[in-house]
Amino acid sequence: MEFTSMKRLLLIAALMMGAPSCVNGNEGIMILGTTPVGPDCARLEDRPSLVRGSMELGAPDPAGVGPSFYTSFNIASVLASREDDTGALNDVYVDEIIFGYKVESDGSSESFDDVSIPISFYIPGSSSENFLILDLINGSAKEDVAGLDSGSTLFVSVKFKGKTSSGSSVQSNEVTYPILIIDKCSNPLVPGACAGPGQCS
Repeated sequence: MEFTSMKRLLLIAALMMGAPSCVNGNEGIMILGTTPVGPDCARLEDRPSLVRGSMELGAPDPAGVGPSFYTSFNIASVLASREDDTGALNDVYVDEIIFGYKVESDGSSESFDDVSIPISFYIPGSSSENFLILDLINGSAKEDVAGLDSGSTLFVSVKFKGKTSSGSSVQSNEVTYPILIIDKCSNPLVPGACAGPGQCS
């Protein structure tokens, strides 16, 4: 009986070790956190990761880009690097980002339509040093966010979808980044390629 139990334990351990290779429906890529970026899109690695952002609505917008909030996401692949005669099997090609939006204010909450945008982003198998800079406010959400009141909190969820180089579907975990809507930034970012109007530093 003890021998049978040991075999079961070994089998379970082997299945757990092999699980990252079975990517259909699994989270083969992981969003690990965020790193702030400057107006020139440089990642500000000397600053701590922010647990939330803040932005001032109604700031001058001479370029007419609408509400924007930029940050960079740190992304890792949990798929073991594998190859065969045809090449790499577990490299990931992300082709879609799905943004979800919910706003909370004065004890009430409201959700906006999800926004899906196409993208082309490559993640090698077994890698952890991957970074992607994103504007979190996209599509129809720009108009929705422009009408928010000061004191509201916008919760932006982000998820990636794509395929491995062997053709299997893969997706990331979903992360949520809160943005507080305020009357005025005490230290606004200078508008730039990666700093929208009213984004606070």
